[in-house]
Amino acid sequence: MLFGLVALLAGLPGFANDWTYRIRPGDTVWGLSGKYLRKDIPWQLLQAHNRIADPHRIPPGTLIRLPVAWLKVQPAKATVVGIHGDAAAVDAQGQRRKIVQGMALGIGTTLFTSADASLTLQFADGSRLLLHGGSELKLDKLSAYGATGMTDTRMRLPKGRTSSEVKPLRGSGSHYIIETPDLMSSVRGTHFRVGSDGDDSQIEVTEGRVQVDGAGRKVLLRPNQGTVNAADGAPAAKSALLAEPASVELDATQRPMLLRWAAVPGAERYRVQVGATAAFPYLLHDRVVTDLQDSIDGLPDGTHCIRVRAIDAQGIEGRDAVIEA
Repeated sequence: MLFGLVALLAGLPGFANDWTYRIRPGDTVWGLSGKYLRKDIPWQLLQAHNRIADPHRIPPGTLIRLPVAWLKVQPAKATVVGIHGDAAAVDAQGQRRKIVQGMALGIGTTLFTSADASLTLQFADGSRLLLHGGSELKLDKLSAYGATGMTDTRMRLPKGRTSSEVKPLRGSGSHYIIETPDLMSSVRGTHFRVGSDGDDSQIEVTEGRVQVDGAGRKVLLRPNQGTVNAADGAPAAKSALLAEPASVELDATQRPMLLRWAAVPGAERYRVQVGATAAFPYLLHDRVVTDLQDSIDGLPDGTHCIRVRAIDAQGIEGRDAVIEA
């Protein structure tokens, strides 16, 4: 099966295979080697790689290059920082557990959310992923490069939908990848959404720049643009995300509460989501409707955040209208 490659263009490091470090007072080549490099890499290699004449005297502010292949690497974990509803995790040994708040998940874990469930994962670098209901997500790789701050996070989404907030990644060893049966997205710091029903996939970018490659075709996605997989496995021509719905109002005087909004040109459906806070750590309500209204019931007491977005004929979801109620 052909896959597309989505690569963020902005913020690429100057050295494709090196991590750069700025020398501070007191730094030494052997000290940096002990802190950042694998035990089998002698400090003399770092000296030679950077053509350092005197390892005892490196002026503060000097930039040195540490090859990513030489860096210490250790397994990392994904932590569940928000959950609503029933979800399960199956680890690499096949053991199934109910997912609870604060659970740490390792490489090889597959997550399953029930239709009305959702959860948020936080990765080692602070990036977050919201996994919607009815989804399946496998954690293929979770690694951290020692004290560098670089992480390598790779996942597969056979079906379902995610929303990611990716921290700007540090250095060329950092990756954040979500693969669907049709497309593979790799970003270096952006806000984007990925969806798949097993046959068709969608990618929507709300912040950052993303390039999608596949079957010899490239599509550059800028903020508020999206794409889907074409029949030949390549990304389709980019589309502008539909505008956020206007006049979103909630009538809380009746039960269930009734949410209404104005029509968006080009919309065939709308997604309505309710979160406990503006960060949407989980979804109390997540529904796709064809009307210009939705009924909302069973929310806990207090103020909630509601967002509504339009969906076009390709299944690409548009910009969010957000209100508090």
